Amino acid sequence: MTDTNTAPQGAAANNNGPLDQDQNTTVTQSTQPAQNEPNQNVGPEKKSKNGKKMIEVEEDALKSILAKQEKMENEISILRQASDKTRLSRVEELRSQGKLIKKVKLNVYDGKVIIGWRKIKDDVYMDHEGRLHEDQIIGIIYEGEKDICKELDLRAFTRLVTKIDVEVLEESKDRDGNTNLLVQTSDGREIKIDINFIN
Repeated sequence: MTDTNTAPQGAAANNNGPLDQDQNTTVTQSTQPAQNEPNQNVGPEKKSKNGKKMIEVEEDALKSILAKQEKMENEISILRQASDKTRLSRVEELRSQGKLIKKVKLNVYDGKVIIGWRKIKDDVYMDHEGRLHEDQIIGIIYEGEKDICKELDLRAFTRLVTKIDVEVLEESKDRDGNTNLLVQTSDGREIKIDINFIN
């Protein structure tokens, strides 16, 4: 005779009560993080207004970078002014001694440095009607030349001549007591010029 009180097989599996302590049951817990759980070691990505990525730099590190950049730019500037190692060494030595601090201006016409000029004609007078007449011509001498290279009306000379800054390397006097300067241009050229023809 069949016992009608016997629970059907598998009913225990659907029982929500406590498990039978004699039953061997293994509970496995996943160690993988949830798929959408944020990584706590990585901060949120920052972007600028134009969508480009940004990085954070400590203030001391930024100052160090800017200082190195400034030093490099100064060294490049010195190298451009000195065309060879001998001149570079000379410039650096003078600067370290505080001697390379004086600057003067040279005259330039038609892209050429003027190292001197002489009056060729200087005819200035008033006529009988009180009108002023000026006929003044000067001859200019370019860098590297000894004789007059071009004649110009004084008014044209005054209007068309431009100026460049140069650094004074040396100052000396010749036998006649005239003061001469040895100057250096921005591209490293050295020019000797009478002090009367500067500025």
